[in-house]
Amino acid sequence: MTPEAARELISSDPVCRSAGISVVDLDEHGATLHMPVTAGMATSLGMAHAGFIMMLADTAGGAVAIAVDDTAITTGADVSFLSPARVGDVLVATARLRARSGRSLLIDVAVATHGAGGAGGTGSAGSRRVAELRARARTRAASPGVAPVRD
Repeated sequence: MTPEAARELISSDPVCRSAGISVVDLDEHGATLHMPVTAGMATSLGMAHAGFIMMLADTAGGAVAIAVDDTAITTGADVSFLSPARVGDVLVATARLRARSGRSLLIDVAVATHGAGGAGGTGSAGSRRVAELRARARTRAASPGVAPVRD
């Protein structure tokens, strides 16, 4: 799948649309996605529910995987939550392809928040790391060779 087709797939996905996820940048080496934190995403403590943060990170990693190979599926992920996001913040997920070997892909995703503090929002100014995710994906067919990935 081309990066353009992957962008269209994410943009037309009903779950992504309902969460306000937008694709800022996407190619076979990386992706940047945004998602505003709304009141409907917040826990009773006023923080973004971890499930929404995970959804954004997984979507960013998946976007890279399908831009590399449209047969790719996520097979696992490990996430570390580092700080809270609040209503009014805009989450920014930055995914990077770290390695590809045969059918295996390894993708790192960083989620940060840029305080939007929009109308009635409690978002904070500045930027802070919210979560880190390492995703694993597999393709149906092996790549022709091991593809080195640059930082």
